Amino acid sequence: MQSDGDEAGVIRYVDSHANRLREAGAVRSQRLEEAFRRVPRHLFVGTFYVERDDEYLRIEYDPSSPKPEQLETIYSGVPLVTHLRNGRPTSSSSDSGLVARMLELLQVGPGMKVLEIGTGTGYNAALLACLTGDESLVTTVDYQEDVVSQSRESLAKAGFPGIRVVCADGFCGDAAASPYDRIIVTVGCPEISPHWAEQLGPLGLMLIPLRHGGMNPLVAVSRSGNDLIGKVVGTSGFMAIQGELADSSYYGPEGKYGGVVGELPVWTDLREEAGTEWLHSRHAGFWFHLGVRDRRAQITRWPASFGLVDPASHRAASVERNRIVRYGESDLLEDLSRYHEEWSRLGTPRIPDYTLRFLRGGDSDTLAADHWIVQHRYYKVVFSLER
Repeated sequence: MQSDGDEAGVIRYVDSHANRLREAGAVRSQRLEEAFRRVPRHLFVGTFYVERDDEYLRIEYDPSSPKPEQLETIYSGVPLVTHLRNGRPTSSSSDSGLVARMLELLQVGPGMKVLEIGTGTGYNAALLACLTGDESLVTTVDYQEDVVSQSRESLAKAGFPGIRVVCADGFCGDAAASPYDRIIVTVGCPEISPHWAEQLGPLGLMLIPLRHGGMNPLVAVSRSGNDLIGKVVGTSGFMAIQGELADSSYYGPEGKYGGVVGELPVWTDLREEAGTEWLHSRHAGFWFHLGVRDRRAQITRWPASFGLVDPASHRAASVERNRIVRYGESDLLEDLSRYHEEWSRLGTPRIPDYTLRFLRGGDSDTLAADHWIVQHRYYKVVFSLER
């Protein structure tokens, strides 16, 4: 290794990485902090790509001989794309802050059995092994053979050869090692797989980036009798799941709109709230309600602008911070206004006010005025307001 790539130099990078995550509040528990100090991120990355001007720049990288500037990039915690297909990322090492926040939300305790959907580099699986205290309790599944081969090699070199790495469609989970105390999904999903529900233990918890309105809110799902109950507990950004759950419309028509044909000041109750975390803001609350009520809801300008998009013509009516913008001639602004009036009548609920109930088959009971159904292939999701 080069001067800053020797063992002492690498430890400094690893410790600095853990310190930043702690200072940012992504890492809160002592056990997770110890896991980040134990698992070196640079051992789980081969050649990777960084985004520059809407293109991906290839970085040739050998983990056995890292250069200081490469270690700086890796331990900055930024997401690192590791596999591309047709110019689109298919696997990555996720943003370290997001990894940490999800692991804190998952509440993994010693001796718990964990299933991960979306192995990626294997870094998250190694952190999970530290939290369980036994690497044989961790099963991780990935759709891509090349990803699985590389992650197995990286896990072995990093001292985690006992983690079970399975090449399969993540939709199927892995029944062989079930039931699981925890299931964590690290790819964006249009809906829940029924196999995950079958493989979840009676007191288990799933954490899933569930597609909604063009984003991936993190939904914590647990059992309540025969039902699955979910609450949005965070935000995320993940590439799309492959296999049975793949959705060709996942990435949406972002950025492809007609010209601006009109602007209005944003509604008073959507003006920016100083110091309010986005998840708890009225702005996010209206976006979430819009996604409940209309499948045309999309992010129009990442990350905070949203509205209704006509998938055929790419016309849109968009809420963009302190203005409402209409792209192309259409009646979408009228629809957007109608949903805003409904949301206002409900008391401008925020995202944490909504509960999700996942039902398989059968007819629904008559719903109250603050309950709505969104039908998917495997589940219908009942959204309700419970404040």
